[in-house]
Amino acid sequence: MLTRSNEFLALLFILFFFLVGGLFLLLPFSPLLSEHIIHIVQSDPKILVLVGVIFLSFAIVCFGVFYFFSRSLFLQIKMGLFPYFIDRNIVQKLVRDYFHENYRDMNISAAVHLLSRGRLEIVLKLPQKIEEEDFFAKVQKEICSKLATHCGYQKDIILTLLMEG
Repeated sequence: MLTRSNEFLALLFILFFFLVGGLFLLLPFSPLLSEHIIHIVQSDPKILVLVGVIFLSFAIVCFGVFYFFSRSLFLQIKMGLFPYFIDRNIVQKLVRDYFHENYRDMNISAAVHLLSRGRLEIVLKLPQKIEEEDFFAKVQKEICSKLATHCGYQKDIILTLLMEG
């Protein structure tokens, strides 16, 4: 699943290949441009090395950025000496199931974000104001309990509420 930050990078990557592909498709229809490119390559073959270095550098940077952003899709939990990783989608499903079981009629949507140092933020979008006084504390306690039971997650979570309307 792509996040907003690497969706933009993926868009740039795709746009780059569209532009390069379009350039090569237009070369046969523009003899002047074709001759100019051939002249540049024949006059200085080192230009091919420069183009190769630029493409490889771009590929390495894209690989590094995609790797950096995909690391946050897994939650690392340490129990004893050995850490293990949990997919964010598993945590998302646990939270979604909790709200489906306990607040089915309220149509609450929840998004799970992994923060630095393995902390979780759960953003709840509520369609209306909640009349229950201890709703916030109850939800936080029960979700923490569910995460501890199913995943072994022992840290506190950050619970953010967004009210619509």
